Amino acid sequence: TDTSAAASFTHVSARGVVKPGDGAMFGGFEIVGTAGKTRKIFIRGRGTSLSNWKVTGTMSDPFIRLFKYTNAARTESAKVAENDNYTTSSSSSLIATYATTLMGHALSSNEPAILIDLEPGYYTLILEPSDGSSGIGWIGVDDVTP
Repeated sequence: TDTSAAASFTHVSARGVVKPGDGAMFGGFEIVGTAGKTRKIFIRGRGTSLSNWKVTGTMSDPFIRLFKYTNAARTESAKVAENDNYTTSSSSSLIATYATTLMGHALSSNEPAILIDLEPGYYTLILEPSDGSSGIGWIGVDDVTP
């Protein structure tokens, strides 16, 4: 791990089968730094738009939730944000730009995304189907701090 001032996080992602209930996809990340100093983080879930990469059997309607651990033992957390369709976000135009710029393809209108300023801490993402179906899903996290 590089802890120098020049070190930075840029992107992490995961793809897998997502099912209702206990079959949700989980991912986690940590932001380090000075308390009160935020990073602009772009989080999104993909389902149907994965067909742009010839992935079949994708989720038809993903939903994403973001939680932050609230204690040092990382046994308790609080929901920070959630999204079902990125088009309902006040940042939808910027989200669309980031999605296309970073991955080369737009999100489908029913795919979730969160663009948020986050303080240092441990965070967990949950990607699950909002319509009760199963399929291949993808979560991505990018630091887009200017």
